[in-house]
Formats: sequence, structure tokens, C-alpha cells
Amino acid sequence: MPQVHLHGKAFYWFISDVTRADFDHLLRQIQSSNSLVLSHFLTRMRQYLSESKLVLHFTSFFFTSAYSFDAMQRVEPALYAELAAHSSLLVMKGDLNYRKLLGDLAA
Repeated sequence: MPQVHLHGKAFYWFISDVTRADFDHLLRQIQSSNSLVLSHFLTRMRQYLSESKLVLHFTSFFFTSAYSFDAMQRVEPALYAELAAHSSLLVMKGDLNYRKLLGDLAA
């Protein structure tokens, strides 16, 4: 079964980071809206979550550590093994992840 795994942050690093509390707050805001479109969206989100088509992760401290991604296997081997075994595509956003992917190397 295809799955999408979203890795949020255990705590804030930058203002745009998403924690579990933020995700839950978003769902509550959508639920309290009067929008039919958002209501359908929320229904689908809850279905995907219950069917494990959408899996949320907010416990890893690696994404808020000073380590670059080449250190992941050594620093957080369980996260590395999970991503290596179950991922066919990784999408990362933001300047910090870009710098961590490159090891903040000078050009």
C-alpha cells in the first residue's frame, strides 16, 4: 500500500516548522470552518490517517540537530534505516534542509 510519511519537528527550529500541536490545531481549525471543500478535505485526511496512507512523525530530533544529512546513519540509525528501507522519494523543503543536505559547504 502506498504511504506518505510526513516528518515534522519535535520542537520549533524556524518559524515555518510544524509540530504535532500545529498539525492538530490545523485539523481543529478546518473542522470549525463552514467550508464544504475543507470539510471534504478533512474527511479524506482523517481517512488517510486511519488507513495509514498518511503517517505522521514528530519525534525525531535529527531534523533540529546541527548534523548534516551525511551523519544521519551514525547519529540516528533508526531514522536512517526507516528512510532507506521505505522511501522511494524524499522531498525536503527549506533553507536549513538544503544546507544540511550539502553539509553547508562553500561553493
